[in-house]
Amino acid sequence: MKTYTLMNKDDDLMKKILLMLLTTLISIYLVACIPKAQAFDVLFDVNGGFWHKDELATTRPDATVTIRDFDNYLGDNTNFTLFSPTDIGLRWHYKIFIQYNADLETYVVVYSDPYTASVDRLDLPDYDYIIGVHYHNSVIESDPVFINLFTDGVGTPLIFNKDITVPQESVEFKVYPKNPDASSFKLLSDEINELPTPVRPDFDFKGWYVEDNLITKAKDIKLKSGDTMTTLTAHWESYSLESLEALLDNLIPDHVTDSLALPVTYSGYTLTWETSHPLVISTTGKFHAAYEPTTVTLTAHITSLDNTTVIRTFNVTVPNKKPLTLPIASSYIWRNYALVDERFFQTLDIINTAFITADANGNFSGTAQLSDIETYILPKSKIYNNWVVFSVAPESRWSEIAMSATKIENFANNIVDIINTYGFDGVDIDWETPRSGEEVRYSNMMKVIYEKVKANNPNHLVTTAITGGRWQPPMYNLTVSNQYLDFINVMTYSMSSSGGSYQNALHPRSGVHNTEFNAGRTPATATISESVPIFNGYGVPNSKLIFGLAFYGVRQQRTYNTSTNTWSNWTATSPSVFFPEIQSSYLNNPDYLYFFDNEAGVPYLVKKDGTIFISYDNERSIRLKSEYVIEHGLGGLMFWEYGADTSGTLLQQMRTSLNK
Repeated sequence: MKTYTLMNKDDDLMKKILLMLLTTLISIYLVACIPKAQAFDVLFDVNGGFWHKDELATTRPDATVTIRDFDNYLGDNTNFTLFSPTDIGLRWHYKIFIQYNADLETYVVVYSDPYTASVDRLDLPDYDYIIGVHYHNSVIESDPVFINLFTDGVGTPLIFNKDITVPQESVEFKVYPKNPDASSFKLLSDEINELPTPVRPDFDFKGWYVEDNLITKAKDIKLKSGDTMTTLTAHWESYSLESLEALLDNLIPDHVTDSLALPVTYSGYTLTWETSHPLVISTTGKFHAAYEPTTVTLTAHITSLDNTTVIRTFNVTVPNKKPLTLPIASSYIWRNYALVDERFFQTLDIINTAFITADANGNFSGTAQLSDIETYILPKSKIYNNWVVFSVAPESRWSEIAMSATKIENFANNIVDIINTYGFDGVDIDWETPRSGEEVRYSNMMKVIYEKVKANNPNHLVTTAITGGRWQPPMYNLTVSNQYLDFINVMTYSMSSSGGSYQNALHPRSGVHNTEFNAGRTPATATISESVPIFNGYGVPNSKLIFGLAFYGVRQQRTYNTSTNTWSNWTATSPSVFFPEIQSSYLNNPDYLYFFDNEAGVPYLVKKDGTIFISYDNERSIRLKSEYVIEHGLGGLMFWEYGADTSGTLLQQMRTSLNK
């Protein structure tokens, strides 16, 4: 007999519930028995790359600086200052030059200078701003971060808290390591949502690796037993040779007018450079003047990471200096540098910038003049291709320099250094009053100067200034020193300042031109035409002789003695009269009479009462002197000095008469 048991439906449901509870308890127990994963440190080795601003900002900076001064050029300012781009100044400032880096989206230091030179004397790359601080700031020299920043800071990223392209009351920037190592960027594994991406200019990022294993997510990282950290290393792939060639084609134009940024590394490639004309474009890309039409060949030796080398060449043309074909238009400028205009550069072949003074040891001073030259002369001269020469002052300690071979050597070396540092095209020696017995010393000095200047660059000029007439030329041992001179600036102005004599006659005259006023004489041999055979007698050819014009008037005065009914002698009176003043205050003054001496070739003015005599050059005398220079194949004309006639009247006449 079979027995059947009937189960209640509620009992069946209970069994199911108990089974589910048992399963859940077992799962909880098993999970509890599994060791919990520990968070570990992840270090990132960028392997030559850089962190983007956003990643970098999550790390600790090396320094934080607040800037409250903007374009403040005060010499004693010891605050950090942000400067707009400039071509001058900041000689005594620690300086870093920064440029916005689009890859990093922040500013990066592209040049640093620990107050070695003013801005215009530095070979700078492109930059956007300058951060400077005067060297009197004692914090700089005591903080290794700042010492490194201002001496070896290229590549250092800076993050600003505000937009520095618009005016601000103050800005703050943070300084970060320029070459980050793995320890400078560390995260906990459980803090990583996505792996950060570094950047490396001219390379493609190929991912993070642990040994040969690509890691795309933090969960892919597998630690070895016992490890508490791991390092991810960035892998990069260099650009192609074709991309490098495209870059070089873009960097090197067919016609070069300024220095080039010739790369020495690019995306894993190493480049070394050769140049066919190192005096025009150096192997670093530094551009110097060319003195004749020139094609420069730049050769790049490109070596890849596998040591394969290819060669690429680039032929470029360059502007050249004005040819020094006769007649030459030359000048001196001593005052009013800021007033030079386009006509000045258009007219002149040679610009003599005055003055830099040499002390008894042959060392130079004259920073004010150098600043004016750098600011107002050198930039425009590169556009108009003028030759710019620096003149060593008459008041230099010539006798002491010339008596010592050691001092001469030092003096000549300093001349070459000034030429190279500032980009001059030569030197003008203005020893105007050597004494009897110093003739040989002069020629010995000129020999050393000439040889050193020409060894540095055979195109550079060595000139000198000597007064015309018979008195001064014998003091220069010209039969010997002539070979060490490219040109002689013959000072045929201020050759007389008394006796009613002309300061600047073209030709000699017999007797006095104006008997009424006993004025208008030419001192013996103190004329241009008489000076030519005097220099020829020492072996100086006409082509080396550049004669001077006076852009000012020499004023003489005399008095009448009513007791004796006689005049005193004409004597010099200061100051000289600049040509614009002659035009505005004398030529139209009814108290003065104008005369022109056709025999001597010069004008003059006399006050009607006979007490003032003024000798000067005007448009007519410049035309006559130009004709004489051209007819006799002389070197040309120069003048003293631009600051005495900034109106441009006499300069324009010189330009017209010399066919410039």
